[in-house]
Amino acid sequence: MTTLICGSTGAVGSALSRILTSSSVPVALTSTCSEKLSALASSLPSPPSSTHVVDFTSPETVSDQLASLDVKSVKHLVYCVGNARLKPLRSITPEEVVADFNLNCASAITTVQTVLPGLKKNKGSVTLFSTVAVRQGFARHVSVSSAKGAVEGLTLSLAAELAPHVRVNCVAPSLIDGSTVAAPFTGDEKMKAAVGKMHPLQRLGDAEGVAKAAAFLSGEDAGWVTGQVWGVDGGRSTLR
Repeated sequence: MTTLICGSTGAVGSALSRILTSSSVPVALTSTCSEKLSALASSLPSPPSSTHVVDFTSPETVSDQLASLDVKSVKHLVYCVGNARLKPLRSITPEEVVADFNLNCASAITTVQTVLPGLKKNKGSVTLFSTVAVRQGFARHVSVSSAKGAVEGLTLSLAAELAPHVRVNCVAPSLIDGSTVAAPFTGDEKMKAAVGKMHPLQRLGDAEGVAKAAAFLSGEDAGWVTGQVWGVDGGRSTLR
């Protein structure tokens, strides 16, 4: 049975790919970039069962781009696709809001629809990704927080609709050291340290730690966990 990792060349996706293949779990990988996808596939402890170049900015094309995937072999789907468009309300455009929703939420829906026969047949799971900014609230996050808020709503809706055959959960991290999203906030060591201290645990997260949370939720040890949004955020969403 295969775990489909969407966004596998990002910080969390690549960490998750390494974790699963180190345990001999078959994975199918997707990315928008064929070069990055090939580089990741060749670096893993064991080769992926398949790789797929998918443009998640276009929900209407996702199913066609996954046409070569053995859908009925998919047991777990991890959709760790996302972005962080940071713009104030006065300058955000409707087109940007729609683009962020399509990437983070609409394409997640299309991907679940595409692999649903396998998920149901194999009594599998879906793990989506949100952000601490949905619960915490930050300036200049109006578009991405709206899109990721929709992902949290999607998590609950799918968990209800697909039970008891498919479990659905969500990981909501804060800034992850080394990720593209964190780059604007960690331009130098002084800035990085200052941002880390905004978290009760006094540091940024790391991709492997967040990936381990996703690996747990998609594994058999989480067999009685569904409809949950896990804040893997150093306590930032709930503690002061």
